[in-house]
Amino acid sequence: MISIPEIVLSDTELRYILSRIDKKKADFNDTFQYAKVLSHILSKELSAEILMLDEPEVTTAELLRNGYDDINTVCAAVQKSLDERLSINLNPRKAAYPAERVRQFAHSLIDPTVSESVIKRRARAGTETITKSFHDDYIAENAKFRSKAGLDCYITRIGSHCCEWCTAVSGKYAFGEQPADIFRRHDNCDCVIVYDTEVLRGKQRDGGTTRAWEETKEYPKDFKPLVLSQEQAKTLENRNLRQFRGLTDSGESGIIETGGKDVIINAFKNGKTSDEVVGTIIENHKSLSEFTPKSMKELLEDLGYEVKPLGGKSTLKGIPFEKGGGYRTAFLKDGYFQYHPAKNSHHDGEYWRVSNGKYGDNRYNMDGSVKEL
Repeated sequence: MISIPEIVLSDTELRYILSRIDKKKADFNDTFQYAKVLSHILSKELSAEILMLDEPEVTTAELLRNGYDDINTVCAAVQKSLDERLSINLNPRKAAYPAERVRQFAHSLIDPTVSESVIKRRARAGTETITKSFHDDYIAENAKFRSKAGLDCYITRIGSHCCEWCTAVSGKYAFGEQPADIFRRHDNCDCVIVYDTEVLRGKQRDGGTTRAWEETKEYPKDFKPLVLSQEQAKTLENRNLRQFRGLTDSGESGIIETGGKDVIINAFKNGKTSDEVVGTIIENHKSLSEFTPKSMKELLEDLGYEVKPLGGKSTLKGIPFEKGGGYRTAFLKDGYFQYHPAKNSHHDGEYWRVSNGKYGDNRYNMDGSVKEL
């Protein structure tokens, strides 16, 4: 398994972010992007090798510990450059290492009760989520520390539209008034969580004067954050968190297994990459049972997808759905979704199929269960 330094040197985007840090041009949006890219690389490496490792628990723990150290180092470097420009003399705080969470996750990768494909998927999803959480933990720790030091800190979460919960909790909040779970994320979640301060220049909370830390980031002009009171945020948490698994620090893989058909609808509606759409369907495959072939076809068409009869080598090639055929749609470069009826099926009955380059082929029965091939 390659080391963190080798990963950084071999990846163009990571090298570019490091160059911005060296030139003191980076902010916390850059550091989150760094964590995100690193999480994808580490998860791919671990998933590919997990079944061949002699000591998977030890290797997993070492890999994540190295990722934790690397992300905290990058964040601290950016923090220092921002502070230097504004004459702030507060040392960056390293977030506590979530040893128990990592231990539980690593142990889940030697589970003899699940298939090899589940172990590989766990390794991928869990590594991505935990690695990105290292950045979230840094943001939370330093916002808390600086707020106690007298700076007016603000937490901003920009949702990636991967689910209703992320969309609802997104917004900008004064530190201390943010939803309790704003720093949590589920698998396949790429929400950006950063912090800044917006105190008036020359004015402290107690009325005294000081050199103030100005806002460090200008957000997109079309970004309209939803600002909630503590009471409103709590209501959202109670309403939405019941629908999801994995939004805790328990160390579990965090894979969302349920959440209703709306999760899949939102994936098709708001997904920006095929990885987002396909990954969400895979992790919520049981919710496919809430669709009929007809209702799924109508949904795809209503959302603007081009739905065609089956093609390729299928014996139902070119036969419209209304006349007993199946259907397919291609989306977002390499995404693919298909319904195949029981007629002429080579996979024991009718099924859904979803695939792309990252996740490969995945087939499910009409009750949402995995189709064993």
